[in-house]
Amino acid sequence: MDLHKERTTYEAAGTMMCRCQTWECDGAGGCLGESPDCQRHWFGEGCQYRNLGEYADVDTVLLDGDSYTCYEYRGVFDINLSVKIYFTWMRIVTTSRDLTKKNYTLVLTNREVGSEPQDNHPRFNVTGGTIDVQGTTAAYIDGISLTVGDRLEVCELYIGGGRNVAFAQPTEDSKISNDTSFLAVDGHDQRTSDCYRGQLNSEQFWLVDFRSPCIVHEIVIKRRFVSSKDYSHMFGTVIHLYNVSGEPVVLERQFDDSISSIVRIFTKITFPITRIKLTLTSSNTRTYLEICELEAYGECEPQPKTTSSIIQSSSNPNVSSHLLESNFSASPISDDVELPLGRRDYPYIICVVFLVVCVMTYIIGTYLSHVEKEFKVIGKKKMSEAYSSG
Repeated sequence: MDLHKERTTYEAAGTMMCRCQTWECDGAGGCLGESPDCQRHWFGEGCQYRNLGEYADVDTVLLDGDSYTCYEYRGVFDINLSVKIYFTWMRIVTTSRDLTKKNYTLVLTNREVGSEPQDNHPRFNVTGGTIDVQGTTAAYIDGISLTVGDRLEVCELYIGGGRNVAFAQPTEDSKISNDTSFLAVDGHDQRTSDCYRGQLNSEQFWLVDFRSPCIVHEIVIKRRFVSSKDYSHMFGTVIHLYNVSGEPVVLERQFDDSISSIVRIFTKITFPITRIKLTLTSSNTRTYLEICELEAYGECEPQPKTTSSIIQSSSNPNVSSHLLESNFSASPISDDVELPLGRRDYPYIICVVFLVVCVMTYIIGTYLSHVEKEFKVIGKKKMSEAYSSG
């Protein structure tokens, strides 16, 4: 099977990228082939949501997508992040049957400003051994601390990083002819070919327009692999984000200090935007824009089907409920998506099996008793006939 063809066919609709392990997807984003799982660090509806847990300093079993593998924490479950993330949503999956009966607290922190909570009113929803946490105020964090009391087995950690809202969106560039600007958002990021490259001139730009306003937390720019790590041809590039009024905001980060083929930029903005524009103005004829893939992670309106409706007040006395203030922050796992079966489900399985065995035993016992009575009746009848004939 030509996986590239399958992937391209799936992406032709221009809505989602195939993020399945086999690169085989159906029209709704479901995974086909031998493995129904999402690629590593992707999860949620159609495998479209990025798990920022990849930046977390935690045991790898928490990020493997397998609820059978768990890690035990005692007292405090600390999550240190290597980068600051815009916190919107998080899910912690444990082996506990009912966390509402446990005594726990959760604090989001930013180490640059001390240990004070950066989100004073997160909203909690606790279902069995699963904790859903949704932020209610705009906050960039690099630490999460969950006080668990005695002990807690944690099996999975999901930190919502949004979806790539730039994929297959309308693009434009400064070229007079041969517009190849779409190559930067076509989903193919092998970075050896199929890259967008601007013309050598003093005024260059490349932009992507969103079909609806989006809150973008992170921009990832992937460039062509260069063994020398010399990316001086993009020195001086400036990124502008345009709000819904069409006003530009310049990001502080540029490319003059980057020697990596992948540039990650956390926007630290909390307002929706409609356009991302890269501009390169230089008198040096050796400078040019080159983008193999630009990915923008966040969420756009209207909101997709999410679990925002389930973020309600928990019966745990240590958590509180407040109105949601962030327009587009939402959970990437819908209400009807079940978590994988794990060890926390074994007691239920045992009870069901025991009940089935009891019912089958009763049915078989009743049947055998009935058969025994029938044999007794037949035996008495034959004995009576034998006595009469004798």
